[in-house]
Amino acid sequence: MYGFVFLNRLSRKWTVVSKDQARQNRYFGFRGWLLFFYSMTVLVSILYVMALIEWSDPEMVEFFGGYPDDTPGVDFFLWILWFPFLVLAPMKHSLTPKVWIASEWIEAIVSSAAVDMSSALVEIIVLIALSVIKVSLMTWYVLHSKRVNVTYLSRVPAQDATKQP
Repeated sequence: MYGFVFLNRLSRKWTVVSKDQARQNRYFGFRGWLLFFYSMTVLVSILYVMALIEWSDPEMVEFFGGYPDDTPGVDFFLWILWFPFLVLAPMKHSLTPKVWIASEWIEAIVSSAAVDMSSALVEIIVLIALSVIKVSLMTWYVLHSKRVNVTYLSRVPAQDATKQP
């Protein structure tokens, strides 16, 4: 039923509990690092929209291959890509972790493919490496966070499940 069960079992045993039991857990809720990462995603989405409205920086156009008509399409695609996460996360929907990880990886791939590889090869390689590191860390966070597992998947660490009445 949960797509990340195999990966989560690599580090911790989880116990599925009811939604009511999950709500009683101290890790349940939309706060902490989860709220911080959500806020950063909102900010980036706003930047994508702003770039759609006014795309006039010639250096950025050159960095993305020199095709000014293509760059707004990439920004629009990335904004649409993040939209489901922006809607599902505050609703505490169970698909949120899957959407989050998929959006992170797709954004990294699209952003890496959209740049012009011939313009500044060293900078682009560094940006791609940083992107892969960021996405890997975000994937690790989503898979291992107690708050994400309790809030979205109604799963608690096995040792916490035995402590609950």
